[in-house]
Formats: sequence, C-alpha cells, structure tokens
Amino acid sequence: MRCPTHLRAAACALLLGSACSVPAPSARDDGWAYRVALRDDGAALEGRLTLPAGAQQRVTVAAAATPFLDDVAALANGAAQRLPSVAGAFVVPAAAQRRDVRWRFRARDASVAIDDIEVAARRGGQFVGSLGAFLLQPVDGAEDLPFTLQVDAGPLTFLCAVPTTAAGWTGRLQDLALLPPCTFGTFAHRTVTAGAAVIEVADLSPRRAAGARDLDAWVGEAAAAMRDYWGVFPVPRLLLMVTPGLRPTITGGSARGLGGGARIFVDVPLRVRADDLRGDWVLFHEMVHLALPSLAPQHHWLEEGSAVYLEPLLQARAGRVREHDVWQSMLEDYPQGLAAADAGGLDDDASWGRTYYGGAIFCLRADVEIRRLTDNRRSLRDAMRGIVAAGGNISAMWPIEDVLRTGDEATGTTVLRDLYAAMRAAPEPRELQSLWRELGVRLGSGHVVFDDSAPLAAVRRALVLGR
Repeated sequence: MRCPTHLRAAACALLLGSACSVPAPSARDDGWAYRVALRDDGAALEGRLTLPAGAQQRVTVAAAATPFLDDVAALANGAAQRLPSVAGAFVVPAAAQRRDVRWRFRARDASVAIDDIEVAARRGGQFVGSLGAFLLQPVDGAEDLPFTLQVDAGPLTFLCAVPTTAAGWTGRLQDLALLPPCTFGTFAHRTVTAGAAVIEVADLSPRRAAGARDLDAWVGEAAAAMRDYWGVFPVPRLLLMVTPGLRPTITGGSARGLGGGARIFVDVPLRVRADDLRGDWVLFHEMVHLALPSLAPQHHWLEEGSAVYLEPLLQARAGRVREHDVWQSMLEDYPQGLAAADAGGLDDDASWGRTYYGGAIFCLRADVEIRRLTDNRRSLRDAMRGIVAAGGNISAMWPIEDVLRTGDEATGTTVLRDLYAAMRAAPEPRELQSLWRELGVRLGSGHVVFDDSAPLAAVRRALVLGR
C-alpha cells in the first residue's frame, strides 16, 4: 500500500484570456494556494499557484512527468514569463509580494502513458489518479508551510476518496503526497449507504439501468455482510471505483487506504449477469481489507490472510454459500499455506501460498483457539471488532504488535500474540490433519464429512455461521 507519487503539470502561459483563466487562489500570507480547473473534457488541467513573498523558490514535479509539461510561467503585471528550468526544477523569482505561477497538465496523455491507478491511469475512458499528480511541489525550504487547494470540475464529475468542502483541501506542503486519489470525467456516480457510512460508487463506463441496479444491490449486500460481522462498516466513507473488466466475469480488485482515504477498485464487465454478481467473492475480499490497519510489508500475510479467511464466512452468513462449501475450500486450499520444512516463518516468507493461505491458517487457528478457550463465547470476530473500535482500519498504519494486542484485549486472551510468536519466524504449523481431526471435518469421496463426536465439534459448528 504505497503513497501516490507526483506527476508533472504543464503551464498555461498561452491561456491568459479571461474566458479560460483560472481564478487566483486565496490563502493566508505565508501559505501556498492552489487552484485547479478541468478543461477540454478532462484532457487537461489548468493550475494556478500563489506563493508567499520572499526569496526565489524552486518548484518541481517527478522526473517521470517531464513529457507532460508544456510550459511553466510566472505571472506579473498582466504578463507571463516562462520560468527557467535548472536541474529539473523551475525557479520562481524573488519578490516583495505574493507571486502567481500558472501551468497546464496534460492529464489524458499522462493517464494513458503512466497507467498506475495510484498516480495517473485511464479506466473506462476516465482519469483516475492522485490529486498530488496535478501540483507543482516545493523543492526545499517550504515543506512545513500550509497550503490550500480548490478544484473546479465544471460540468464533469470529480470524486475523491476524501470528500472536499467549499474551502477545498488544506494541509502542510509536506503532506501533498497524502492528498486523496480521485477520478474525474463523465461517469455515473451513485451512493450506497452502509449504516452511518457512505459508499460512493464511481461507475466508470456507461452501464444499462438494470445492470446499474444489480451492481448497487451487490455493493449493498457486501456492505451489509461487513456490518453484520463488525457491527459497523469499518470506514466512514469508501470510494468504490468500478472499472469495466475486459473478461466476461469479475476478475480482480484492489483496496487501498493510505495516502488519502479508503478506496477500492474492482473490475466488473459492462454486461455482467446478476448470477455472476451473486457468485462473486472479489468485492467481499476487498471490503475485508477495510477492517484492518495497513501493515508493514513483512506483515502483508495478515492483511491477505484475514481477507482469505473471512470472505467465505461473510458470504455464508449472508446466505450466499453453504457451510459445506466453506469447509471444502479450507480442506482443499489451505495446504497451500504450509511452509517447506526448511522455510522461514510468516514474516520471512513472501511467497504467494504463505502470504494468502499461510495468513488464512493463522486466522483459522486463532479463531479456533479463542473459541476453545472461551467455550465459544468469544471468537476472532470479537478481536476484529475491537481493532476497528480502536480506530484500526485500512486508512491507518499500525505496527502488527498493536493490532494483535488490541485484538487480544477484546477477547480477554493472548491467542493472537502467542500464535504470532510461534509462526512469525518458524514454518508452523507443519501439517493441518490434526486440526481437521479435532474439528471433526474431512473430505470423503469429493464431499465434506462432519464428525460431531470430535473434541472441537462445537467450535466447528459455530465457526462458519456464528451460531
């Protein structure tokens, strides 16, 4: 989960006429004030930056942005002076009064060439990327100054992971990289509520009315399952960007939270069938990510493992899959998470199997052990609810130790910390058959067989459906 990088902008010295000029922004005397306007159906962005009075100031964009900069110009006495570029930075002259700089950013060209949804990309004919991609940045000496930013979308729809106000965005210049990702264009924007939370659905390609209704119902069903498990939707606001998948079924998605608000991308074909939505697991998986803080890279296994483990439980409790199906997938798939005898622990092994299914084994073992110690009065759900209640969601960065301690406090056990101590650096568990026997579950002739005389049969009966 990386923070967005900055793209380049292009000056608009050729656009000084009143009909297409960007109004001068206003800010406190020591702050930087940005004003951005969408032009040419979103193909370009015109920007105006007002800097404080003082010594010359160097501003720049990422080196990769150079092809999309046409011109950068300072404005004085009604005239535009093209700014010189020295070592990749543009030099704004010293002045005894506040100074204005204008630029033009070729957003459409950048989105096609860069193709990174956290920076700039084209999806469904629309721009998606970071607000920080549009802005000239200070090179040095101004990082702690305040800034304001306002965006004029005109007739286009402009939607960000963090909502704006009439005053736009405010912050410190050093935080420009954390401005929220956004999308703009002519897409459909609909709202789905999840209790007190709001899900902003940006449907990035035209969809038939019936398809839009099916899609929103699918979003609402996944959100309701999240609320049932956690008690609340884990984030107050979600930007869900639905991109038109190229395949006939839903093929993938991604969830992000750092760098300006919770957002999910999911690929959904324009002519997706209602049956495909009812059988989908992708959105449930991505929404589970919302309910855990962002972790360091070596702990990615807990982020993915919790989503692998909890997604089918949420679906079963929503009546979308059968309990037998959940156990069958565990029995068939979880062995992929076992490590080789000479491999390291979860923190040391970034392989696909250990990341996804090794993390899922950790969550399954934790759920079973919490239930065993508390006679089914507590479960992993209590731990996950405690983490969210303490402010732990995808938009926050936590050390894994804080995540596990908070979850343990919610269950009154030390299960999460104990399991982490056992699995972080060692290839544990070595096998799963003993766990399946204790739970009383096995595969027999292609179907699941339950043994209600097993020691942990009561745990097994409560685990999937929560009864």
